[in-house]
Amino acid sequence: MVRGAEYLTSLRFGLLAVAIGSQGMQAILLSREEVARRGKQLYESRIRQEVEVEENIGKMVIIDIETGDYKVDENGLGAADYLGEKHPNARLVGFKIGYSDGHAIITIPFQCGL
Repeated sequence: MVRGAEYLTSLRFGLLAVAIGSQGMQAILLSREEVARRGKQLYESRIRQEVEVEENIGKMVIIDIETGDYKVDENGLGAADYLGEKHPNARLVGFKIGYSDGHAIITIPFQCGL
């Protein structure tokens, strides 16, 4: 599993998540743009109003686009680790809280078994 500072360098390899269904395990590929789009939709529709409070301005919120789970911390790395442990095949996206442009700052791939 990719951890810590490796998040940033691993972005150039694309995003891969593994889903387990009735047909067994299969890879589902999403572009960074699609992960960011889904994350922005979640952020704007329900997460922003919960996290955009004075003490969180300037912090990072990391969102699992599959479950809607999110976590806030100073730089996003601890939040990404937490969500990655909770959902090992999570597709995560991060936003800097309090910035009106609402653009994804980072998409974070988790790779099972690496």
